[in-house]
Parts: sequence; C-alpha cells; structure tokens
Amino acid sequence: RGAARESARLAHPFGGCCCGSAALRPGDSHHFAPVGSWEELHRIAAEHFADDLPVDEGMLSWSKASLAAYFESGVNSHATASRPSEPGQGRLYAVSDVHTDKPENMAWWRRLEECGAHRADSLILAGDVSHRPDVLLETLQIAARAFRTVHFVPGNHDLWVRGGGGGGGGTSIDRLLEIEATCARLGVCTAPALAAGAIVVPILSWHHPSWDTEPDISGWRGIPPVERCLMDYHMTRWPPGVRQEDGSAAAAVDELNDRPRAGGGGGGGDG
Repeated sequence: RGAARESARLAHPFGGCCCGSAALRPGDSHHFAPVGSWEELHRIAAEHFADDLPVDEGMLSWSKASLAAYFESGVNSHATASRPSEPGQGRLYAVSDVHTDKPENMAWWRRLEECGAHRADSLILAGDVSHRPDVLLETLQIAARAFRTVHFVPGNHDLWVRGGGGGGGGTSIDRLLEIEATCARLGVCTAPALAAGAIVVPILSWHHPSWDTEPDISGWRGIPPVERCLMDYHMTRWPPGVRQEDGSAAAAVDELNDRPRAGGGGGGGDG
C-alpha cells in the first residue's frame, strides 16, 4: 500500500477527503446509501489502497462517501478512528497553505463542497489562503458550506496588503480585523470553540526576529539582508511605530489575542 497510498495522499492534500478523481456530488444519491455488501466494502477499501485497515459488520451500513473518507484517513485502529457511526460526531480535519489564488487549488477546494462528504465534520483552516480578499472570501464561503464548522486563523500571506493585495491604504492589522469581520458574517470561528469533541484555540501570531537563533553566515560575501529577500517585508504595511525588524509587528499581532472575541461560529456545533 505504501507508495501508491502516499501518492494518493500527496495528490489530495486533504488526506481524509473523499474527493478524488471521481468527485462526489450531492445529487449522486447512491454515494450516500448503505454499501450493503462485504464485496462492495472490500472493493472500496482496495480502491483507496486501504485493504489493511480494520473493517467490521457495522460498516455495511455506512455510505460509500463515509467509507471513502475513513479509508483515506489512514487510521489503523478502531480505537483511534473518528468513524461516523454516531450521528453528529463527525471528524476534525486540519489544513493550511491551500493558496487558492492558484486555479488548480481553487478547483480542488470547490470539490470539497461538491462531494458533500464533510457536512458533519469540522475543519481547522490554519492560514495562508490568499492575499486577495475576494479569493479568501470565496474560500471561506465554500468551507462554511462544505463543513459543519470552520475554525480559521490567518497566515502571513493573508495579511499582505501591497502588490495587488487590495489593501488600499490600510495596514496589515486592518486586514486582519477585516478578515475577522468576514468570518463573523460567515459563521466561521476565530475564537476558542468546541469541534468534534476537541477544543480548538486559534492563536494569532507573526514571526519575531528572536526566532532566528542561527549564527550569521561567515565567509560568504554579498548575502542580502532578510528584509530584501522575504516577501513579508515588501507585501505588508504596519501602523506607525510598528516594524517587523524589531519584533513590534509580532507584539502588535499577539496583543490582539487578549481581546474578547465572539468567535463567529460560537460553540462549534458540539454543545
């Protein structure tokens, strides 16, 4: 299973998603009917390179969509598998760096909604979606429709406001607050919440110069400073007196964690 399974997982960065080359659509009712037979159950397992995962008689009542999600998850024990045997429990997925400003990534992201297999599940979307507000909005809208609850925290790319980022004259802090307001409108959680039996705590952060503990490179002339190489120094804009070079940008973002936050989606749907 090794190489073939790994290739399949690399082809679909959402390891547990059942949206592969044959995307499931809400209108395909046979994908949500009970699988019914051992032969069909084992066929689906083999199709997802997962014929080594445990199966039992109770799984005959699962839908093809649920089985595909379970087999692609790669969990190798019943004890730790978040199987959809109890209504409403769902799974908790986490993904980042989807970069849906790339057309092929957005096409894959849209299939998450089309397959309809994750409506009882929760998603942690951990930043780096897009520097374009329109793309970020569409990505969050799709996620909110595809999953039961969505928990979001922005990454560095999401706070870019220069070079076509649509930031106008605003700062990256302004962009962050705008993103939170968008999440609140969509019901996307940006504050601590429950999801699939777990506590999800989105924490805002920005890289700090003290994180670089490596000694300076010696014996190699002409190395440009990080400020000239790292795009964050060119694509962000900060309030007066706030700079990345002295760590004050990281401190300004971190201070936002101390605000009371409604969280958009509230309790995450689990109680």
